[in-house]
Amino acid sequence: CARGGALPAGLALAGECDVQLRLSADDIVEVTQRLYCPLSCQPVRWLAPSAHRNTSLAPLAARAAALLTELHFWSRRDDGAAAGGGTEGGEGRREEEESLAAELMAEHEDYCGALSGGQRAKLELVRSVLLRPVCPRLLLLDEFFAPLSAWSKALVAGRLRAACPDSVVVVVYHPDSMPEAGEGEAADALCDLAGGAFFDAFMEVRDGKLLPPKPCQAAARIDSEAQAK
Repeated sequence: CARGGALPAGLALAGECDVQLRLSADDIVEVTQRLYCPLSCQPVRWLAPSAHRNTSLAPLAARAAALLTELHFWSRRDDGAAAGGGTEGGEGRREEEESLAAELMAEHEDYCGALSGGQRAKLELVRSVLLRPVCPRLLLLDEFFAPLSAWSKALVAGRLRAACPDSVVVVVYHPDSMPEAGEGEAADALCDLAGGAFFDAFMEVRDGKLLPPKPCQAAARIDSEAQAK
């Protein structure tokens, strides 16, 4: 109900905020706070979308490794200074992708047990969204950004926006700090994820009440510039 313009096929609005969904199960993906990772298996088998269960695992592991490397899965720093998770140049990136692909192909007793919350979030994003042939028409992210550092939030949000431009993305999100400035500045702060260019609009819950939606000006400006090109 916060979205302006024409709605995607399968979505209809009734009244002010009554949303009707006419989508198949494959059109909806939810990423929750409790990220599941099985024990005693090759991680690539868990990452494989159901449509790819019978395909060769090596190319899938390579694709997943490339996506994870792009998201700085192994990065030891959060300021973005060490590109490609701490390696420099194309050769270093290729070596990292090959190493990660081999890790995904190997059998692990508890692969996710040694990962940070941010790494597990990136792994789940690759599994549930980025490895799919097409993005889901409706993507629900329940506190997905919570375990990510500020720099990783911007990185992941930018990748999501680029990969799924036609998807409706609904995010349950708590900002790192609640703004105390004036209304306009507060709205800009609440929109501020990936440089303020991720959210199209937001709705606040304050004192148990859902407030009316407010647009995010940065996202609207970027969308207008993209359409102009």
